[in-house]
Amino acid sequence: MRGMSMFKRNIIFLVIAFLPFFARAQDLSVEDIYLQQSAEMQVIRDLSTDTGRDLKTLALDYIGEIIDRGDADDEARKILADLTMDGVRNQVRLNGRVMNNFPDLRIRAVNYLAKIGTPEANTSLVEILSLAATQVSAVDEDPSVITAAIRGVSKIALTDDNGDSLRVINAVYWRYNMLKPDNSLAMAIVSAIDHFADKRVRDEGSISVLMSIQANYEYIKAVREKAATTVTKLRGL
Repeated sequence: MRGMSMFKRNIIFLVIAFLPFFARAQDLSVEDIYLQQSAEMQVIRDLSTDTGRDLKTLALDYIGEIIDRGDADDEARKILADLTMDGVRNQVRLNGRVMNNFPDLRIRAVNYLAKIGTPEANTSLVEILSLAATQVSAVDEDPSVITAAIRGVSKIALTDDNGDSLRVINAVYWRYNMLKPDNSLAMAIVSAIDHFADKRVRDEGSISVLMSIQANYEYIKAVREKAATTVTKLRGL
């Protein structure tokens, strides 16, 4: 619903914003609170599946508030995961044009997944990267979304990762290096490898990625130098 009126936006805001207060004021049982939270998430789910930007933005606003108050559950994660695929895997077309392609909203959803920081949120982020690395139809043409996902995986940095995330990140590098080399994406990849190395997590393929970046003068000097120092760190592990 594009061009949503301010009045309607405010009504939706009030409905969602005051649900938690109703629960506390009425001294609801655990079951009632669960039902209240389920109703809240259903409203947000409905907003997130709208074709237009306005309601998706509103859904992200509310999820951000839920995360800030510490109430994000797995349904919030699922909504965010779906939003990261809007316009890429989940497309709505009109006369051949993709109507739900909003890279900035995908970035917000990715950043919120990183903020949730659970293993399940990490899995959602890795799935974004896996699709980008292996499926032509699912490659996000905006590398900033993939860059955000790599930073999110690096931020969560599960210590029991066993290099699985790094293998996917390495695959993303080779795909995007071939399609469209991007300095921000390359730096995010190098920084992720470096960060995982600090946690004693590594993948053998990372050295090849770093050496490729170091030798590629399409990347700026800062990226190439960071790759060089990270190669030295990995060889010392």
